[in-house]
Amino acid sequence: MHPVIKAINFIEQKINEPITTHDVAKAAGYSVYHFSRTFLIVVGQTIKEYIRKRRLTIAAGKLLSAAEVRIIDLAFDCQFESQEAFTRAFKKMFQATPGEYRKFTDPMQFLFQERFSIDNLNHLKWGVTMEPVIKQKDEFLVVGMEEEYTHKTSCNIPQLWDQFVPLIDKIPNRKGQHYFGVCEGNPKDINDENFMYMACVEVDNLDEVPQGLIEKVIPKSEYAVFTHKGSLDKLGETTNYIWGSWLPKCGYKYGAIDFELYDERFNPETMDGELDIWVPILKREN
Repeated sequence: MHPVIKAINFIEQKINEPITTHDVAKAAGYSVYHFSRTFLIVVGQTIKEYIRKRRLTIAAGKLLSAAEVRIIDLAFDCQFESQEAFTRAFKKMFQATPGEYRKFTDPMQFLFQERFSIDNLNHLKWGVTMEPVIKQKDEFLVVGMEEEYTHKTSCNIPQLWDQFVPLIDKIPNRKGQHYFGVCEGNPKDINDENFMYMACVEVDNLDEVPQGLIEKVIPKSEYAVFTHKGSLDKLGETTNYIWGSWLPKCGYKYGAIDFELYDERFNPETMDGELDIWVPILKREN
């Protein structure tokens, strides 16, 4: 079963109970960082958004089918702390308060969040198909700048590169002329869908790290290496294929830290060429 469908089944079973993104990812068999990215690609919403909209959709149905249902009870069923918070969220989704919604005779005019199904999954189309090269890579050291992002604010990552590139020549002990974009889940909050992205270069040692920059050790791992060819604007098509299609079916588990490798094949002036996406993989236990 596709891990997203496992997650959807778990959400539906627990819809009236407290659910964290960690709970959903665990039910699917993945880390929060990896699975939240897969879920967003496949479903088109974050885990939190999907859960909230499903709860509000179910609440809307109860408003129409049960005349005596109390709004405060619906609020608590939807895991809101107050009726006021529930009303605000309901109005944001349906453009009407629960009380106003109850009076409508044509609920079909509203946008409901239907349960995501295997039919939706079967109709997904990916713009690329590719097979990765499996490689081993030893531990290596990087120095650079890091920021926290959500999968929806990742469009701001180029701004981090704009800040980092002018500082590269000041980094001692640099190794090679390539660049790395390193991604990992937020280690401080395993329940959060946010992730850390680091624009960095490889170094021989960490004896001298310039002020304002940070260091990181990338552990030894086995990787599935995908090569993206063309404009950087199309990188999303490649990553969507990796996280939404290849990884859920490949038979491997996701490791810990993935990264983009930019070398002489990539032209930073035209923002196109070739770059590699290194995805850490672990063999699944039987």
